[in-house]
Amino acid sequence: MSFLIFTINFFCTDKIRDFLNSINCDEECCIVILDNSVDIYEWEKLKRLMLEFPCLDIKIENMKSNLGYSGGNQFLYEKYRNYDYEKLIIANPDVKFSSNFFHTLQLKQIKKLETLSFRTRDDSGKVLYDRVGLKGFLTKYYIEKDAGIFMTDYLPGSCFVLDKSINLDYLFDPSFFMYWEEIDLAIRLKSLDYKLYATNLASIMRVKNSQQSINNAFFWSAKNSFRLTNKIKKGHIYYLIRLIALGVYFSCRQLSFSPIIKIVSGILSGIKL
Repeated sequence: MSFLIFTINFFCTDKIRDFLNSINCDEECCIVILDNSVDIYEWEKLKRLMLEFPCLDIKIENMKSNLGYSGGNQFLYEKYRNYDYEKLIIANPDVKFSSNFFHTLQLKQIKKLETLSFRTRDDSGKVLYDRVGLKGFLTKYYIEKDAGIFMTDYLPGSCFVLDKSINLDYLFDPSFFMYWEEIDLAIRLKSLDYKLYATNLASIMRVKNSQQSINNAFFWSAKNSFRLTNKIKKGHIYYLIRLIALGVYFSCRQLSFSPIIKIVSGILSGIKL
């Protein structure tokens, strides 16, 4: 079995080092890192990082602009869609793979699945979720008691797998930049009669987001929700009310108006779409 892995650097080469250290794969595996940082020093760091892992097949790409998660992965998807691989893994750079991750992907019952997401833990090892549910615009996280394979409403963008047999016109719409693009992808996959699966037989670990990352997430979550109002018919207003309430909570906790300002800015930007 052969794997193609996409990840994106945005001033996080230290996290990418941990990401690469966690890859325990004895099959053919190519890792493609897109540098979104538009910084010559980051590019040099990535080149040095390649030298630290001579046993891994690492390629680095640079578009000399910040394309975001959506645009960056779409650029790589277009460039490498004819590459010789069986499974495409899209993963954030702050992810670490469990020691059995790649072995699990080669299990007979897993290998035949066209899509897959994974049990996700925080950096203390606590299980965050095994699969996700989507009701309107609201996500619910589920932890399963038994080990197995489950249906999921979408594939969380932190890490998921697509089989090369999946026929998509495009992976992500670059206009999303970040957030909600995986929901849009799930809607398109389901419209093409693909089923979405999750498993807790293998897991990933995610590093906790910084305050700045959380605040940026508020902006893009608010703005991009407007891009899906023609595909998700109910619950948008309720979602925005919940988001504003969450912003107020984080503003109080951070003793800063930044979270609520980001949300209001995102809503105003979304209305203009």
